[in-house]
Amino acid sequence: MGAAAILVGQYNPALVGLSIVIAILASATSLDVAGRIRGAIGGLRLAWIVAAGVAMGGGIWAMHFVAMLAFSLPVTVGYDVPITLASLALAVGVTSVSLLIVFSGDFSVAKVLLGGVIMGAGIGGMHYLGMAAVIASATMSYQPWLVTASVAIAVGASMAALWIAARVTGIAWRLAAAVVMGFAVAGMHYTGMAAICFTRASAQHGAGTERFDTGSVALAVAAGAVVILTLALISATIDRRFAALRQRETEESRRAAAQAEAALHELKATQQSLIQAEKMASLSRLTAGVAHEINTPIGTALTAATTLQRRSKEFAASVQAGTITKTAAQSYAAIAADGSELIVSNIMRAAELIQSFKQVAVDQTSGERREFGLQAYLHEIVRSLSPRLKQTAHQVSVDCPAGLRLFSSPGALSQILTNLIINSIVHAYPDNRAGQIQVSARLSKKGQVELTYSDDGSGIPAHHLDRIYDPFFTTSRAAGGTGLGMHIVYNLVTQTLKGTIAVESPVTGTRFTIRFPIHMPSTAEVIETV
Repeated sequence: MGAAAILVGQYNPALVGLSIVIAILASATSLDVAGRIRGAIGGLRLAWIVAAGVAMGGGIWAMHFVAMLAFSLPVTVGYDVPITLASLALAVGVTSVSLLIVFSGDFSVAKVLLGGVIMGAGIGGMHYLGMAAVIASATMSYQPWLVTASVAIAVGASMAALWIAARVTGIAWRLAAAVVMGFAVAGMHYTGMAAICFTRASAQHGAGTERFDTGSVALAVAAGAVVILTLALISATIDRRFAALRQRETEESRRAAAQAEAALHELKATQQSLIQAEKMASLSRLTAGVAHEINTPIGTALTAATTLQRRSKEFAASVQAGTITKTAAQSYAAIAADGSELIVSNIMRAAELIQSFKQVAVDQTSGERREFGLQAYLHEIVRSLSPRLKQTAHQVSVDCPAGLRLFSSPGALSQILTNLIINSIVHAYPDNRAGQIQVSARLSKKGQVELTYSDDGSGIPAHHLDRIYDPFFTTSRAAGGTGLGMHIVYNLVTQTLKGTIAVESPVTGTRFTIRFPIHMPSTAEVIETV
């Protein structure tokens, strides 16, 4: 073949530079868009994969096509449109498939290698398919080693691109990588072009008849590529900002949730402390009342004992002096009998009060289960509250079968009735009239104790009935109410006695119905039942 038959092509430096700029822009955009894949899931993840594929594949194709337009031969050159579009589809398709491989599941080097081979081979195929679209009075021959080198560059650049897209997050690193990749992609193209030898042909080479002029579309392709890549870059930037905003909101929500949980924990701890304080306050009031109540019989007994002591000394002195008379002896005997009886009766009264207080106080503080007779215990509870009741004109009556025995928590029962009675005294009779409080108990057909507490006071407003068991709910906070009394009652009934409580309040009066097992199960028994 003669030297004259070889066609020597020339490059337009401006278009060569433009092709490199497009390659760098395409690399930067595709890396940025690919970075959005990591945080996306489902359909959004697939959309970002396709977007990255379009950015990378379309950008490489645009770079290739502009670079082709930068090359001119001393013959008329055109391009077959269907084959040209096929080369574009091939570039976008293999790039998207490679990204899908790399970003499916966990990251691995094997996926990067496989994706890089597919993507590099596809880009090489895109290049040489694009060359096949050339329509000119020339034939093309290839130098195999340069073809191999161009494909190797494409595979290496593809592996690097996929690795960076999957692993690198820093903006500076991505920009540097985009520049390197842009030159690598351009190097692949121009290496592939160097592998081609053009020779003049007598007939026009090319299968297609649809063609376009090179100069008329160079800027259009470049402009279109820049617009598409810019839109993709803007979309990725906006999504990144929204993702950062969502992350901040998530962190703020998590922080707020943690603060709310801590506040709730602190509130519950405070609530438990207040509940314990309320119990201790109730016990303190009971102690003070019983102490005051005991003063009367102890004082009476002390007065009687003092009188008896003085008369005994006088009697002993008369006996010693020999001046005792029958009348004096009879008088002393009567005084001694009356004084002894008075002392014994008052000491027994004090002993009863102390015993009632001791049993109720121990039960309230220990919370232990034990067997006890319900009737006697209800009377002990009322007796322990007699100092408080004596300050009012209220009457408390107890109606309970004598033989009803329980195995339960008497302390819980004592605290419940104490809170209910104190509640009635404080809230039910604002006009200070004498009230009737009734405590009755019976064994229901279901084998449960049905304890009914009622008063004939002013009742509870209907709109408050649903809230009376809420912690800290009170209508007398100004008078020192804590709003924990009925909350404690509810918890003791439902958690300690394993029962239920219902409240009714018609026009006047309030009625509580409490049902609980006659044999209170232990925690272990409850767990076994569950």
